[in-house]
Amino acid sequence: MTTTRRADIDNLRSAATYLLVAFHTAKVYDYSPFYHLKNSASFQGFDVFTGFVHQWHMPLFFVLAGWSMAAALQARDGTEIRAERRQRLLVPLIVWSVVACPWIAWIEASHIHHVHQTFWHFLPSFFGPRFTWSQLWFLAYLFTFSLLYLKRFERLTRGADRDFTDRDLRRFVLVMIGIQVGLRWAWPGFQNLVWDWANFAYYSMFFIAGFYWGRFPGVAELVDRRRNTMGWIGLAASAAMLPFWLRLVVVEDFGDWRGYLAYNVLSALAGVGLVIAILGWARRHFAGEGPLPRWTRANAYGVYLLHQICVVAAATAVVRTTWPIAVKFTVTLVAATAATVALNEVLRRWKWLAPAFGERASSSRLGRSPRWRRRAPGRTPRRTAVP
Repeated sequence: MTTTRRADIDNLRSAATYLLVAFHTAKVYDYSPFYHLKNSASFQGFDVFTGFVHQWHMPLFFVLAGWSMAAALQARDGTEIRAERRQRLLVPLIVWSVVACPWIAWIEASHIHHVHQTFWHFLPSFFGPRFTWSQLWFLAYLFTFSLLYLKRFERLTRGADRDFTDRDLRRFVLVMIGIQVGLRWAWPGFQNLVWDWANFAYYSMFFIAGFYWGRFPGVAELVDRRRNTMGWIGLAASAAMLPFWLRLVVVEDFGDWRGYLAYNVLSALAGVGLVIAILGWARRHFAGEGPLPRWTRANAYGVYLLHQICVVAAATAVVRTTWPIAVKFTVTLVAATAATVALNEVLRRWKWLAPAFGERASSSRLGRSPRWRRRAPGRTPRRTAVP
């Protein structure tokens, strides 16, 4: 096995996390209706940005999480990993679903569905038909995947190495196309875990691929060898998706089967191609160390947990103004980023809140910086910034 701690993996994970703030801010101002609140006017340039990022962003998270599972299994057994996953994923999922998500759902109900209730009158309905775990769906899926595939991963960890060829890569691409084409008509993408088999299968495959990438040197070599080819395929597929992002072709009702087939084939090609290209590029060009990378890695998980409520709160005030849309986006992004970073800095200082950030309560000191932020200069943190 060749899996060791790598700065490029940590940096990719933290960069993808901070990109979420810009992505969700853009969702306020794009044409697509799928967000907690929307500006009265939209700009199609944001649809291009969010459409492009959507193709590879969450797949990349699941690949990196799979790689981390391969690394974890070199040092810990299944029982220890299950306990770590409960602490790192399940506890924050429950805490922030109860603390932050009701406010997000209330704002959505007020702005999108025109439900005019006080928060406290609205709250009982949140724990029923209006429940949302917002961006925290990733934790629910990742926790499920971690437990579901752990036994198989343990066997693969103990097994012999294998060779991988271009034929294996082609098979993987065909499987991803089959999932997108075969399942999206029935499960277009609502991340409720229990009735979302398209996302469940699609992201499962990226998670498993990430484990193989970390476990088998042959997969890592294949990624390095084909990163440029797959990158060009991903970019070409993304360019071909522009008519869909610009609303020139609409496939939400699946009435246009040619459009449906084209979109989902291109989506699979873009997702796989761009993720492979990003992994290969990062290995060579994104392995920097220093104070800023260490700070972003140490704070990324808190940013992931907190950013959505900050984006929604900032946008709630900004969308009421008559400013130009570019100014609205900029103000929302700056305010949401500042609020997220500041809130994370404050909350992570308190011992009793450590479990909400996936840490043991003993890992922080009341009124002082947490232990996992006080480390010797130049030392790489033991934990990954995001699961």
